[in-house]
Amino acid sequence: MQKTNFGKLIALVVSIIFVMGYPLNSMLFGFEYLSLGILIICTIIHMISYVEEENLKFGYILLIFALLNFGVFCSYYLFVPFVYSALWIYFSAYSKKVNKKIICKKNIIILSVTLLLPFFLGFIYHLMPNIYNIFNLDALEAMSRSLDYSSNILKNSFKLEGYIYTNFYSNMIPLIPLAIYYVIQKIKKKEIFSFEIILLTFLILYMLLLFIGVKLELVSNYFLMKNYYALWIVLFYINFRSINNIFEKDKAKAGIMLGVYIFIIGINLIFIKMPLNHDSKNESIVNIAEVFGVNKTMIIDRKEDLNPKEIEILKYAKENLNFDENIVEFLGEDEQIYWIYSMLRYINYEENVEKLRKRIWRARKVIYKIY
Repeated sequence: MQKTNFGKLIALVVSIIFVMGYPLNSMLFGFEYLSLGILIICTIIHMISYVEEENLKFGYILLIFALLNFGVFCSYYLFVPFVYSALWIYFSAYSKKVNKKIICKKNIIILSVTLLLPFFLGFIYHLMPNIYNIFNLDALEAMSRSLDYSSNILKNSFKLEGYIYTNFYSNMIPLIPLAIYYVIQKIKKKEIFSFEIILLTFLILYMLLLFIGVKLELVSNYFLMKNYYALWIVLFYINFRSINNIFEKDKAKAGIMLGVYIFIIGINLIFIKMPLNHDSKNESIVNIAEVFGVNKTMIIDRKEDLNPKEIEILKYAKENLNFDENIVEFLGEDEQIYWIYSMLRYINYEENVEKLRKRIWRARKVIYKIY
């Protein structure tokens, strides 16, 4: 972007529009871990310029990318498949471009330190925590427990529904034209291995795979929707780069495009009042960029899920009840149950949520009921 006052204004406006969408929605839904993952992806995209410009020492590049990639695992590890895959292809393509070959000492070091090592540490920490029992148990027993744990996580956790904003396509409609324009320009320049193009490709493929999983009832919409927060980042970055290219050729066109974005957002913020439902039954192309209207509704009209008195009851329950030895049921709305689980980390969360969702109450022996 040219460092003119108008260029700086474009950067500021695009940044504000970006933050007011899915990043703000993530904060309103309480996804602090997801927000951290979003920031890490933004940082990874930014750090690519340091790789290409070679204005940072090689050791610093290794350290920063290793920490960022491990941060992806620790913030939201379901971002790992497309982020790690994109970086692997990018580093390999960059090595081919600079060193004339993919398999070389420098690239092997980069891939090992920035991707393989963080993946190994992250996988053990999150999906095989029982492996640390190898120091206390028989090695084979410890490994068996770890594999059972990770298998259960991968098999059952993806099916759990959660409290999240659902939108399959209408929010992304305004971002698609400039994204297509950008991809076409990169193809013409034979720059298809640009990191943002690789990242977008792997993200879309990953989301298609999850979408198929949803249709086969192997994955819940909750886990599919989480990836739209990452898609928002990538598409906005590509849109910004597109506007940058257009701005350098025709400032008027760039200004008009920004004006269209601002108009769409203004309509949503001023006139559109989105209901706080979390399904896509009423979604259509008319709901362009509805996330801004949803965020406005959540800020202005949303009632608190738990009042101070209810929070005090939960504090009492947490301090005085033994959740391991007693069966405890929480009665309330879906959103309340999700917050209760987040606050208490109660082990019977999935069973309670499933009963609430289906509104089926089975008779069983319950020690405590909290409502």
